[in-house]
Amino acid sequence: MSLIEKPNELKGNTTWKGLIYGQVGTWKTTIGASSPNPVFLDFEGGIKRIDPQFRCPSVQVNSYEDVVNFLNENLSQFDTIVIDTLGKYLNALKVWLEKKNPSVKDGRKI
Repeated sequence: MSLIEKPNELKGNTTWKGLIYGQVGTWKTTIGASSPNPVFLDFEGGIKRIDPQFRCPSVQVNSYEDVVNFLNENLSQFDTIVIDTLGKYLNALKVWLEKKNPSVKDGRKI
């Protein structure tokens, strides 16, 4: 049996993860909204700042509990989850971890 594969026999990953980084106003949120069938975890109201024709379903996140509830929903109707912004997501996660583990003074260490 040969280890050589023909191009039509190659199996690729159909999903990908990405990070869009840039200064304020460089269309990062709009690019996220143009991804395949997206839903936003909107930590800072960014979806409201883009043109209405580019808006998509979103969750206005006030705490990490909102994320936990979101992840327990049926998300099969969406192909992409956009986290806007990752920094605010990580801050909310840190606060949530500290609440769940009162003996930990700094959630970043968990």
